[in-house]
Amino acid sequence: MLKRSVNMYLYRVLRDFERPRHRGIRARNPNARYSISQHVEYGNKQLPAFSGTRYISCSSEYNVAYEFGLKAVRSGKCKSIRLCVLDRSGLEKDPFIRVFDLYKGPSAQKLSPKAKVYAKRYKEVVVEDFIPPCYVVDVKCFSFPNGNVGLSSRKSKEYLSSDSSIDDGLPKDDGKQILEEPRM
Repeated sequence: MLKRSVNMYLYRVLRDFERPRHRGIRARNPNARYSISQHVEYGNKQLPAFSGTRYISCSSEYNVAYEFGLKAVRSGKCKSIRLCVLDRSGLEKDPFIRVFDLYKGPSAQKLSPKAKVYAKRYKEVVVEDFIPPCYVVDVKCFSFPNGNVGLSSRKSKEYLSSDSSIDDGLPKDDGKQILEEPRM
């Protein structure tokens, strides 16, 4: 019997205030009672009655997460992408962490038709409540000072260590790693 090949990493585009190496990543609203399907459908939309969920969205593919970050740059919401690389196998083995593969796993069967489309498009994997800092492998930073994104490749690339360069037409990692706490 062949075992299904699973990417050993998860990727998350970070919000400005997230400092995963120091604080981990917390869900926006750990006490929310929204279903996983509602989380996927409404995502980061700022609806009046939607204040976030207890789930943290990630992608199982690097290029998909990167493209998601590019959307924010193109829309003018930000001038850089901070992409967090997470140890998927460590998260899945941790008895205190719940991981749901919405793209291929059994959790996909419970999604609404609209949520299934989004989960498939973004190769979505969600983690419930909190991702501890010990599962953060790397934080990649890509800057676009003039907002000039240019063309990007859609080729699927396996995550390379932070010492490697990714040569697939994507902007190069600018080497900046955010290590300090934000100033208030």
